Amino acid sequence: MFDYIYEYYLARNDASKANEIAGKYIAKTMEYFAFFDSLALKIYGRPVNQVYLCHDSRLNADYLPVLLHELQKRKYTFIGFDEALQDPVYRQKDNYHKKWGISWIYRWMKNQEEISVFNKPEPQDDSYDLYKKLVQEQKAK
Repeated sequence: MFDYIYEYYLARNDASKANEIAGKYIAKTMEYFAFFDSLALKIYGRPVNQVYLCHDSRLNADYLPVLLHELQKRKYTFIGFDEALQDPVYRQKDNYHKKWGISWIYRWMKNQEEISVFNKPEPQDDSYDLYKKLVQEQKAK
């Protein structure tokens, strides 16, 4: 979603708006890191080795250094995928078999009702409305 909006503004040579959406993306991503860290503490009573899925996109290519810097400022450390998967939580059964990708923390929950309880306080963003509007504009052309 953020990449779509970012690309939209870059295509229109609106660097100011593109940078604004990139800033929102970084801020929202940091909120998600904090949210899932707190959720892991709530559910497992300890930090969990998390895996960050970073899609190949122009936004991530341009702003990954900024994101990594923000994570380092907050004392995050980086480990390899194999090391992350050594955390015993990754041995739990994957109970989620739907189309959309969701956090592994949700995948390990027993049912949709449990997921709904824990994802209610998930960070929200008003950029989704802008994204929908831009997609509709593109479809109308």
